[in-house]
Amino acid sequence: MNGSLLTVWDGQIKPLFLVCLLLLVSLFASNSYANEFPVLGLLAFPEDGCFDVKEDGQCTWFLLDGTKYVGELKDRKKHGQGTYTYADGSKYVGEYKDGLPNGQGTYTFPDGLKYVGEFKNGKMHGQGTFIDRDGKSMSVSWKDGYR
Repeated sequence: MNGSLLTVWDGQIKPLFLVCLLLLVSLFASNSYANEFPVLGLLAFPEDGCFDVKEDGQCTWFLLDGTKYVGELKDRKKHGQGTYTYADGSKYVGEYKDGLPNGQGTYTFPDGLKYVGEFKNGKMHGQGTFIDRDGKSMSVSWKDGYR
């Protein structure tokens, strides 16, 4: 009995399974999430059904490495308000434009240090404040990611 099941698996079901698997992987790899993240790294479908984002609106997605984005999209890119949680535990909460942090936002480093302030094209830019875990703060000025 076990021999015949293995024969059926190896002879008929396994090749069909592999063909279906390759078809699904190629289909999902050809699609992408907002801001061009590959779907290939995805294990579970997003909780709100935004698997292949083609329209503007709200979406949530998860990647294998633990990265998570919850927020607004425009033209398949992060745009508007959103929260991006990185695999290392750092987090950005704030405004996005064309897929990048742009405007007011808060970036929390993995060690708990926070930067609250302005961003432009994904970089700290303008006025902001660093706040440590003890609540001590320091005002800073940035230009294109440099102090």
